[in-house]
Amino acid sequence: MASKHKLSKKLNLRGLSRQQEAFCVLLAQGTPPTEAVEQIYPDNTRPSRYARELLDSAKVTDRIEVLENQRSVIAELNRDSLTMRALEIEGLATEDGKYSAGVSALRLVGDLQGLTQSNPVGEAAIAFLAFLAGDKPAVVGDVTVLDS
Repeated sequence: MASKHKLSKKLNLRGLSRQQEAFCVLLAQGTPPTEAVEQIYPDNTRPSRYARELLDSAKVTDRIEVLENQRSVIAELNRDSLTMRALEIEGLATEDGKYSAGVSALRLVGDLQGLTQSNPVGEAAIAFLAFLAGDKPAVVGDVTVLDS
């Protein structure tokens, strides 16, 4: 890539600079490549050309694919799917004699279905997953959670 662009010298574990990672995140969120470059590199005079250079990097395109897959999985999460997964985990845990894990899974099911409020951390986790999935927030107690 062109060295005339001011890039962070520090690379993350994937071998991407902060700007490259930000570019990947924006593209995974649906931002057009040229617009992403304009946001990250405001002084760049040829954003479409630099966007093509970034997209020619296998590391960049691989990272965009991973981020898009993560967003897809998160978008499919909802209260019912999490409940089904928790019930599956409860069944497997109980079969293996791991009753503590089974009880934890059942407690999560109760929390997910609004039958119990035994775990404020669970509520926060649900709120975070719903937020990532794009749901609108609602306040329950002193924790912001999202209706599903």
